[in-house]
Amino acid sequence: MVKEWLHINGSVGDTWILPIKSAIGNAVKEGRMIDVDQDIHELGGYIWIKLNMLDRIANRIKKERESLYEEAKNRKPGRYEFTKNKKGCAFPVDDDIKYQLLIDIDSLLFELNSCCELMSEFIRRIYNHTGIRIEKKDIGKKIKSIIRDKNGNLRWFIDLDKNRNFFIHKGAPYIAVDLSNKLEYDLLIMKENLRAFDNEEKFIRLSTLAEIVAGFLEARAIFKEHLIQYIKSLK
Repeated sequence: MVKEWLHINGSVGDTWILPIKSAIGNAVKEGRMIDVDQDIHELGGYIWIKLNMLDRIANRIKKERESLYEEAKNRKPGRYEFTKNKKGCAFPVDDDIKYQLLIDIDSLLFELNSCCELMSEFIRRIYNHTGIRIEKKDIGKKIKSIIRDKNGNLRWFIDLDKNRNFFIHKGAPYIAVDLSNKLEYDLLIMKENLRAFDNEEKFIRLSTLAEIVAGFLEARAIFKEHLIQYIKSLK
């Protein structure tokens, strides 16, 4: 039996949920809506935790990427480089650099998808709580319409869904460093151990992950503003 414990405090960190809670509180005080159920409050807390996790995963990937690029820049040229016409040798790097980066790439895709699902459910429950019924099967259409109404980017949804499904359910990432641009390397995240990079379906670039994150951040802001304006419009 647990008889004594410590609850671990957390700083505010990401503030996405706070203005939404404030809008709900004002609407309750003004009699425009009844207070939301505890499960909705709890869901807001889950989103807050996920957003703080995502921020740290993204920062770790940046540091791990730079460590890997630094190792690549300090290699002895001539032995390790691969081209279409030349087979090099696999470049040795510290396992911690490699596997921490792989863990965080997997984590980023998983947690982005998870946070999207929690935000979608949060929006659905707010609507249901205020008398507009949205079924779970229909929330995806509603979410996309909210983004579309603000001329937001929807392409990232497709890229996230496709790559998250592969790396979580079907395979694991291999990585290589793209040396093509000598001034700015890129990370290649492969879906199999490739010998050539002619088929874009078999790998993604780290820059593609950055585009997914950028799309999510845009949607995140759109969702927040949408909920605040919706709550303010309640009579």
